[in-house]
Amino acid sequence: MENEIDGLITRMVSEDQEERWIVIVAEIVKRFGPSAISNILQAIKRDPLTEPDAYGIVSTRHSPKWNSLALTYLQNGFLQEAINLFKELIVREPSNPATQNNYGVALLREGILSKAQELFTKAYETDKRRDPAQAEKFPAYRNLMLFKEGRPRPEKTKTVASPSYHNILFMDIVGFSRPGWYGTIQVEKITYLTDTVRTLLGEFELDFMKLPMFPTGDGMALFFENPEHPIKLAIELTKRLDKYNETMEGDMKLELRIGIHAGDSFPVKDLHEGGNRCGPAINTARRVMDLGEARQILCTHEYGDKLKRLFGPTYGSLLHDCGKYTVKHDEEIEVYNVYNTSFGNSKCPSK
Repeated sequence: MENEIDGLITRMVSEDQEERWIVIVAEIVKRFGPSAISNILQAIKRDPLTEPDAYGIVSTRHSPKWNSLALTYLQNGFLQEAINLFKELIVREPSNPATQNNYGVALLREGILSKAQELFTKAYETDKRRDPAQAEKFPAYRNLMLFKEGRPRPEKTKTVASPSYHNILFMDIVGFSRPGWYGTIQVEKITYLTDTVRTLLGEFELDFMKLPMFPTGDGMALFFENPEHPIKLAIELTKRLDKYNETMEGDMKLELRIGIHAGDSFPVKDLHEGGNRCGPAINTARRVMDLGEARQILCTHEYGDKLKRLFGPTYGSLLHDCGKYTVKHDEEIEVYNVYNTSFGNSKCPSK
């Protein structure tokens, strides 16, 4: 059965409204991740090839949509998905300069410089054959010049902003990418989670529109100044979802795993000039979360020991030492499991 998201977009956008289609699909990818539009992607891949143009260039019927979708993946952090999509497209239309240039941008992000330069060169040569007077105004030429001038990055760089310290909560939905969870189930789950988080933040008198955060497709990361807010949100969110799951059956249950850490991160701009953050403290929060199972709240000793110092037994009594774990890049992390008889998962991670 066709994905309901696909049907919704079809009703909202007619075939000749390509720009509107791109905007809507880009927003879905940004909020829910690539899996939410899997049916749309498969439909695009079935597009027939066009007849060669005057320069012998063959394209798929919806090549701009295919390119825009891959670039949307790239702009929202799904680099490998973008590269895989461009790999398929370049096989079907190997001489399309737009596809060559965009694929080169993705490979440049991956650090594959020689192949990226080769694609930029091919795209520029085609642009020159098509329109010699305008070729140097197209992206392929500008990208190629960055290589020839020894600057594979844009000439204008900004000073790196100073890091700031936050208490970071990372969460994701357990089993979000399992094959049986087609797009509409994923949309329902992430939408309910987002609405519940917004409600709880409002109850904490926090403005979710001003709170630093970023979506991850199957969850989100939130950044708090007050060290009590992450643990409080994690506990209340787990309890709220436990009640929600009492009314749900099977795949409709919504279970989280949550990781909390405290440390420095840097503010950065994404490709839409929106606010984002990066840094090792975020990586640590993510890796702590990755250790967890369903309904589990884990935190690092750095964060948990701070709670003990500031709030004593209020939260200290909820922290159960699970010891040391070796995670990605052989990093060792000491972890507390956060639970009592009314919430959480009492089993220490086995990973």
